[in-house]
Amino acid sequence: MAGITDYLVRNLQKSLQDVSAQTNNALYDLNGNKSSSLKDRINLEQSKINVLNTINGVPLGARQGNETDDTERFRRAVAIANAIRSEVKLALGEYVISGTIQVTDNKGYGCKIVGINDEGVKIKTRLTGTTPLFAFKGGSGTFSNVGLKNLSIVPDTGFEYGGTAIYIDGQCNAYYEKIHISKLNYGIWLHNNTAGSFSEINKFDFIDIKDCNNLIRMEQGAGDPSFHGNDFTNVYLNINDGQIGFNHVSGYYYNGRLDLFMWGMAQTLYILMLMPMQSTL
Repeated sequence: MAGITDYLVRNLQKSLQDVSAQTNNALYDLNGNKSSSLKDRINLEQSKINVLNTINGVPLGARQGNETDDTERFRRAVAIANAIRSEVKLALGEYVISGTIQVTDNKGYGCKIVGINDEGVKIKTRLTGTTPLFAFKGGSGTFSNVGLKNLSIVPDTGFEYGGTAIYIDGQCNAYYEKIHISKLNYGIWLHNNTAGSFSEINKFDFIDIKDCNNLIRMEQGAGDPSFHGNDFTNVYLNINDGQIGFNHVSGYYYNGRLDLFMWGMAQTLYILMLMPMQSTL
C-alpha cells in the first residue's frame, strides 16, 4: 500500500512541476521577452490583437442583452472603427437593422463598412418614410476614408418601400461600390440639409438599384446648393411604373458624370430635372 501511495505522490509532484514549467513558458513571447505575470502576458497579446484590428478591420461583434436585431451592434462596431479610422468587416449572412447607422457625423474621416462579398451579405431594413439606413454627414470639403462596399440592401417583410439606403448630407470624397438596393423608398439621397453643407466628389461605382420610388435623388435642403463632382459610373437602374430613376429636385450638379444604365416600363420617369445641370461631363 505504501508503494502505491509513494507512486501517486511522485506522479502528482511531476504533474505539478510540468504545470509550473508550462506556466513559466507562457510568460515569454516569441521574442523571448518575459512578462511578470500571466495577466500581463494576456494584456500584451490583447494589445497586439487591437493593433491588428486597426489594420484588418473591426469585426461586427455579437448581439447583447435583449437585442432583437442588429442595429446596436452595428452602431458599436462603427463607433470603434471611427475611433481608429478602420473598417467594419461583415461576414456572410443576413443582418436586420431598424434604425439609422450614422457612419460619419460632421467629420471628414470615419470608417468604411465592408461585406465579404456583394452577394452573400444582405441587410434587411425595418424602416419607414425616408429614414436613412446608412447616413453620411461628413465635414464638407475634406478628404475622407469612408464608404460602403459589398452589400445587398432590401426591406424586411412588411417594410417594403420604406427608408433610404444611403443618405448623404455634406459628405465629400466617400466611395460606394458593389452595392445592390431594392424596394426602398429612396435608394441614394444626396441632400444638403445642414446649414453650410455641400456634398461633393463622392464616387458611386457598380451600384445596382431597382424598384425604389426614387432610385437616386439629389436635393438642396437647408444647406449649400453645390453637388459638384459626384461621379456615377457603372450604375444600373431598374425603374418600375410611377418611379423616378434620377430625380434632380434642386441644387446644382456640375463637373460630375452620370454613367447610368436604365430600364423601365410604360409609366417610368427616367430622369426628372427641376434644376439645371451645369458643365456636366
